[in-house]
Formats: sequence, C-alpha cells, structure tokens
Amino acid sequence: ELYYRDFRRTSTYSFQFVSQLCRLSQQTIGDALLTLQSTAHITFTLLSKELFLQQTQLSIQQFQSSTINDFLFIFDFIQSTTHANGLLSNTMTNYQLRLISFLDFLDYHLTTQPSQYNQGNCTCDNPTKCFELSAIYNSNFSIQFQVTGFYLGCYLTDSLLQSTLECFYSQQCLKQIQFYYSSTNYNITPLNSTLKTISLVCLSS
Repeated sequence: ELYYRDFRRTSTYSFQFVSQLCRLSQQTIGDALLTLQSTAHITFTLLSKELFLQQTQLSIQQFQSSTINDFLFIFDFIQSTTHANGLLSNTMTNYQLRLISFLDFLDYHLTTQPSQYNQGNCTCDNPTKCFELSAIYNSNFSIQFQVTGFYLGCYLTDSLLQSTLECFYSQQCLKQIQFYYSSTNYNITPLNSTLKTISLVCLSS
C-alpha cells in the first residue's frame, strides 16, 4: 500500500479539487455574465463617443473586479471554515489517528496527532504555513522523486495555493512521474506553456 503522503495517492484528491475550482470559477463567471447582460445603460443626455467609451471601460473593469471578488469570497469562506472547524482530512494529511492503550491494554483511547512537514519544522497546528514538496516514496518511506512545484500540506487548499504546477509543463518531469506508475499505456502531454496559473488552466479546460 502506498505511503499516505505519496504523490500517487494524494494527487488524485488534488486534481479533483482543482477540477472543482475550475467549475466554481466558470460558474461564477457565467453568473456574472448573466447579470451583466441583463443590465441596461440608461442616460438622460446624449453621450459623446469618448465619454461612452470611458463609461464602458469603467463598467468592464468593475465587472472584472467584482467577479474576482465574488470567487475569492467563496474560496476564502471554504478555506476559513475548514480551518476553524479543524476538520480531519480524508487524506489524513493534517492529523494522524493514534490508538493509545491504558491499564495493560485493557482500555484504549483514540487520539489525534498533528502531522509534521518540512522535516519536522512545522506541524498542522498552524496549517496555513505547513507544507513541503510532494514526493513519490518507496516501500521504506524514503523519497524516490520530488514533484517540482507541487506541494503537499495539511489541507489541499493551502498546499495548492503554494503550488506552481511547473512539473506539468515539463515533458521530462512528466516522464519521471509516469515511470513510477505501474501502468504506462497512456500518454501524458505537458500543459500549454502560455497558461501559467491555475485560473488560466481552468479556462482552457
């Protein structure tokens, strides 16, 4: 069985989360466009071409700003709610369950222990600042390969915000990842080098 921090295990959840972010961003943009299309521009006096263009440009800027703020509000709400509730991640990346015995193994208590990252220099007591490069491990839990620019931390939201996805723009890096998968019957193509952010990757999907 794969180590719980192994990229081959955790990346499934990471990519699912990125996919959900893409859908959320596209839905936010779609809702904003519907609102914009139903908005009328009415004036009591005839506008000059220059003034009309200025007001139109201002409306576009306000639309872009408000749409971004709407998306960030939803994302921040998800992130803050997760942190505030101290939810146990289903990936087990923020807390480890420990079974402690008492009275000569007659009594047991299930406890949680914060996960450690960055060679033990941080714990998930402070989840927003605790992460390390995602990696592929061998059966002895030793690192075989680190995935450049892809981070793992207490919560997917925090680690993905730190990630650059740069490995997925590199054919060589993708070949290294594919080497450690048991199945090689599929081709992985690098991301478009002009799409340097998750938001642009979402829009292109």
